[in-house]
Amino acid sequence: LEMLKNETDVEIIRDKMSNVSTHVQHMQHLLGQLLDINKIEEGKMPVLKKAGTVNPLLWHMIHLFEPEMSDKDINFVYNLPKKKIQGYFDTDKIEKIISNLLSNALKFSKEGGIIEFNADIDKDMLTIIIKDNGIGIDKEHQEHVFDKFYRIPTSTDVKGSGLGLSFVKELVQLLNGNIKLESKVNKGTKFVVTLPIERIEKYEKPVKKKTPV
Repeated sequence: LEMLKNETDVEIIRDKMSNVSTHVQHMQHLLGQLLDINKIEEGKMPVLKKAGTVNPLLWHMIHLFEPEMSDKDINFVYNLPKKKIQGYFDTDKIEKIISNLLSNALKFSKEGGIIEFNADIDKDMLTIIIKDNGIGIDKEHQEHVFDKFYRIPTSTDVKGSGLGLSFVKELVQLLNGNIKLESKVNKGTKFVVTLPIERIEKYEKPVKKKTPV
Protein backbone atom coordinates (compact mmCIF):
# COMPACT_ATOMS: atom_id res chain seq x y z
CA LEU A 1 0.00 0.00 0.00
CA GLU A 2 2.92 2.33 0.74
CA MET A 3 4.24 1.67 -2.77
CA LEU A 4 0.88 2.66 -4.27
CA LYS A 5 0.79 6.14 -2.72
CA ASN A 6 2.63 7.88 -5.57
CA GLU A 7 1.82 5.41 -8.35
CA THR A 8 -0.13 6.75 -11.35
CA ASP A 9 0.04 3.89 -13.87
CA VAL A 10 -3.36 2.14 -13.80
CA GLU A 11 -1.99 -1.27 -14.83
CA ILE A 12 0.71 -1.19 -12.17
CA ILE A 13 -1.88 -0.16 -9.56
CA ARG A 14 -4.19 -2.99 -10.65
CA ASP A 15 -1.34 -5.52 -10.46
CA LYS A 16 -0.19 -4.36 -7.02
CA MET A 17 -3.77 -4.29 -5.67
CA SER A 18 -4.21 -7.89 -6.78
CA ASN A 19 -1.09 -8.76 -4.79
CA VAL A 20 -2.42 -6.85 -1.76
CA SER A 21 -5.72 -8.74 -2.02
CA THR A 22 -3.89 -12.09 -2.02
CA HIS A 23 -1.93 -11.15 1.11
CA VAL A 24 -5.06 -9.90 2.88
CA GLN A 25 -6.83 -13.21 2.17
CA HIS A 26 -3.83 -15.08 3.56
CA MET A 27 -3.86 -12.93 6.70
CA GLN A 28 -7.60 -13.52 7.14
CA HIS A 29 -6.99 -17.27 6.83
CA LEU A 30 -4.26 -17.19 9.50
CA LEU A 31 -6.34 -15.00 11.80
CA GLY A 32 -9.28 -17.40 11.41
CA GLN A 33 -7.04 -20.33 12.39
CA LEU A 34 -5.70 -18.45 15.44
CA LEU A 35 -9.22 -17.64 16.61
CA ASP A 36 -10.35 -21.24 16.08
CA ILE A 37 -7.34 -22.60 18.01
CA ASN A 38 -8.12 -20.24 20.90
CA LYS A 39 -11.76 -21.38 20.88
CA ILE A 40 -10.69 -25.03 21.02
CA GLU A 41 -8.22 -24.38 23.86
CA GLU A 42 -10.91 -22.53 25.82
CA GLY A 43 -13.46 -25.29 25.20
CA LYS A 44 -15.70 -22.98 23.18
CA MET A 45 -15.49 -24.74 19.80
CA PRO A 46 -18.62 -26.88 19.32
CA VAL A 47 -18.62 -30.10 17.30
CA LEU A 48 -21.49 -29.82 14.83
CA LYS A 49 -22.28 -33.26 13.46
CA LYS A 50 -24.87 -33.66 10.74
CA ALA A 51 -26.11 -36.66 8.81
CA GLY A 52 -24.56 -36.99 5.38
CA THR A 53 -22.47 -39.04 2.98
CA VAL A 54 -18.70 -38.95 3.46
CA ASN A 55 -17.79 -39.57 -0.20
CA PRO A 56 -18.86 -36.17 -1.66
CA LEU A 57 -16.84 -34.38 1.04
CA LEU A 58 -13.70 -36.30 0.04
CA TRP A 59 -14.28 -35.71 -3.68
CA HIS A 60 -14.81 -32.00 -3.02
CA MET A 61 -11.37 -31.75 -1.41
CA ILE A 62 -9.76 -33.65 -4.30
CA HIS A 63 -11.28 -31.33 -6.91
CA LEU A 64 -10.39 -28.26 -4.81
CA PHE A 65 -6.67 -29.10 -4.85
CA GLU A 66 -6.33 -30.49 -8.38
CA PRO A 67 -5.60 -27.06 -9.97
CA GLU A 68 -2.80 -26.33 -7.45
CA MET A 69 -1.34 -29.79 -8.00
CA SER A 70 -1.40 -29.20 -11.76
CA ASP A 71 0.23 -25.75 -11.44
CA LYS A 72 3.17 -27.30 -9.56
CA ASP A 73 3.30 -30.32 -11.90
CA ILE A 74 2.52 -32.65 -9.00
CA ASN A 75 1.36 -36.19 -9.74
CA PHE A 76 -1.76 -36.28 -7.55
CA VAL A 77 -2.78 -39.88 -6.81
CA TYR A 78 -5.92 -40.61 -4.82
CA ASN A 79 -7.97 -43.60 -3.71
CA LEU A 80 -11.37 -43.10 -2.11
CA PRO A 81 -13.99 -45.50 -0.72
CA LYS A 82 -16.05 -47.07 -3.50
CA LYS A 83 -18.98 -47.75 -1.20
CA LYS A 84 -21.12 -44.78 -0.17
CA ILE A 85 -20.71 -44.23 3.54
CA GLN A 86 -23.45 -42.42 5.45
CA GLY A 87 -22.96 -41.14 8.95
CA TYR A 88 -22.90 -38.24 11.37
CA PHE A 89 -19.80 -36.03 11.12
CA ASP A 90 -18.58 -32.42 11.26
CA THR A 91 -18.01 -31.51 7.60
CA ASP A 92 -16.30 -28.16 8.26
CA LYS A 93 -13.68 -29.58 10.62
CA ILE A 94 -12.85 -32.58 8.42
CA GLU A 95 -12.44 -30.25 5.42
CA LYS A 96 -10.05 -28.04 7.43
CA ILE A 97 -7.99 -31.06 8.49
CA ILE A 98 -7.64 -32.32 4.91
CA SER A 99 -7.03 -28.82 3.50
CA ASN A 100 -4.18 -28.08 5.91
CA LEU A 101 -2.51 -31.45 5.36
CA LEU A 102 -2.70 -31.19 1.56
CA SER A 103 -1.41 -27.60 1.70
CA ASN A 104 1.47 -28.80 3.87
CA ALA A 105 2.28 -31.61 1.41
CA LEU A 106 2.27 -29.11 -1.47
CA LYS A 107 4.48 -26.69 0.42
CA PHE A 108 7.22 -29.27 1.01
CA SER A 109 7.00 -31.02 -2.38
CA LYS A 110 9.19 -30.18 -5.33
CA GLU A 111 7.89 -29.66 -8.86
CA GLY A 112 7.21 -33.00 -10.50
CA GLY A 113 6.74 -34.71 -7.13
CA ILE A 114 4.04 -37.13 -6.01
CA ILE A 115 1.29 -36.58 -3.45
CA GLU A 116 -0.99 -39.46 -2.46
CA PHE A 117 -4.39 -39.09 -0.85
CA ASN A 118 -6.00 -42.26 0.46
CA ALA A 119 -9.22 -42.54 2.43
CA ASP A 120 -11.12 -45.56 3.67
CA ILE A 121 -13.75 -46.42 6.24
CA ASP A 122 -13.61 -49.58 8.32
CA LYS A 123 -16.60 -50.07 10.60
CA ASP A 124 -16.92 -46.73 12.44
CA MET A 125 -13.49 -45.28 11.66
CA LEU A 126 -12.50 -42.97 8.78
CA THR A 127 -8.79 -43.22 7.94
CA ILE A 128 -7.14 -40.50 5.84
CA ILE A 129 -3.55 -40.91 4.65
CA ILE A 130 -1.71 -38.06 2.95
CA LYS A 131 1.76 -38.91 1.69
CA ASP A 132 4.37 -36.97 -0.29
CA ASN A 133 7.89 -37.61 -1.57
CA GLY A 134 9.11 -34.14 -0.63
CA ILE A 135 12.00 -32.92 1.51
CA GLY A 136 10.86 -34.78 4.63
CA ILE A 137 11.27 -33.87 8.30
CA ASP A 138 14.34 -34.62 10.38
CA LYS A 139 13.70 -36.88 13.38
CA GLU A 140 14.71 -34.18 15.89
CA HIS A 141 11.95 -31.89 14.60
CA GLN A 142 9.15 -34.46 14.27
CA GLU A 143 8.02 -34.25 17.90
CA HIS A 144 7.63 -30.46 17.58
CA VAL A 145 5.78 -30.15 14.25
CA PHE A 146 2.40 -30.02 16.02
CA ASP A 147 3.52 -27.24 18.37
CA LYS A 148 1.95 -23.85 17.78
CA PHE A 149 4.20 -21.48 15.73
CA TYR A 150 6.90 -24.13 15.31
CA ARG A 151 8.64 -23.85 11.95
CA ILE A 152 10.96 -26.55 10.66
CA PRO A 153 14.41 -25.15 9.79
CA THR A 154 15.05 -26.06 6.14
CA SER A 155 17.64 -25.19 3.54
CA THR A 156 14.87 -24.44 1.04
CA ASP A 157 12.82 -21.25 0.91
CA VAL A 158 9.63 -22.63 2.43
CA LYS A 159 7.37 -20.03 4.01
CA GLY A 160 4.90 -20.78 6.76
CA SER A 161 3.35 -19.54 9.98
CA GLY A 162 3.77 -22.70 12.04
CA LEU A 163 0.02 -22.81 12.64
CA GLY A 164 -1.32 -25.34 10.13
CA LEU A 165 -0.24 -28.63 11.74
CA SER A 166 -0.97 -27.34 15.25
CA PHE A 167 -4.49 -26.48 14.08
CA VAL A 168 -4.89 -29.92 12.51
CA LYS A 169 -3.94 -31.70 15.73
CA GLU A 170 -6.34 -29.54 17.76
CA LEU A 171 -9.19 -30.37 15.35
CA VAL A 172 -8.38 -34.09 15.29
CA GLN A 173 -8.37 -34.26 19.09
CA LEU A 174 -11.61 -32.26 19.24
CA LEU A 175 -13.22 -34.93 17.03
CA ASN A 176 -11.82 -37.68 19.30
CA GLY A 177 -9.48 -38.83 16.55
CA ASN A 178 -5.78 -39.51 16.23
CA ILE A 179 -2.96 -38.28 13.99
CA LYS A 180 0.41 -39.91 13.34
CA LEU A 181 3.47 -38.71 11.46
CA GLU A 182 6.08 -40.74 9.58
CA SER A 183 8.91 -38.98 7.77
CA LYS A 184 12.43 -39.38 6.42
CA VAL A 185 14.67 -36.58 5.17
CA ASN A 186 14.72 -36.39 1.34
CA LYS A 187 12.27 -39.30 1.19
CA GLY A 188 8.97 -37.69 2.12
CA THR A 189 6.31 -37.44 4.80
CA LYS A 190 3.15 -39.36 5.63
CA PHE A 191 0.31 -38.24 7.91
CA VAL A 192 -2.27 -40.79 9.05
CA VAL A 193 -5.50 -39.40 10.52
CA THR A 194 -8.19 -41.59 12.05
CA LEU A 195 -11.59 -40.12 12.90
CA PRO A 196 -14.67 -41.84 14.35
CA ILE A 197 -17.78 -41.69 12.16
CA GLU A 198 -21.18 -42.47 13.65
CA ARG A 199 -22.79 -44.67 11.02
CA ILE A 200 -26.43 -43.83 10.30
CA GLU A 201 -27.55 -47.47 10.14
CA LYS A 202 -26.70 -47.86 13.84
CA TYR A 203 -29.48 -45.43 14.69
CA GLU A 204 -32.09 -46.63 12.22
CA LYS A 205 -34.89 -48.47 13.99
CA PRO A 206 -36.11 -51.63 12.28
CA VAL A 207 -39.63 -51.32 10.88
CA LYS A 208 -42.00 -53.79 12.48
CA LYS A 209 -44.10 -55.72 10.02
CA LYS A 210 -47.81 -55.76 10.70
CA THR A 211 -49.24 -59.19 11.34
CA PRO A 212 -52.20 -59.86 9.03
CA VAL A 213 -55.55 -60.15 10.92
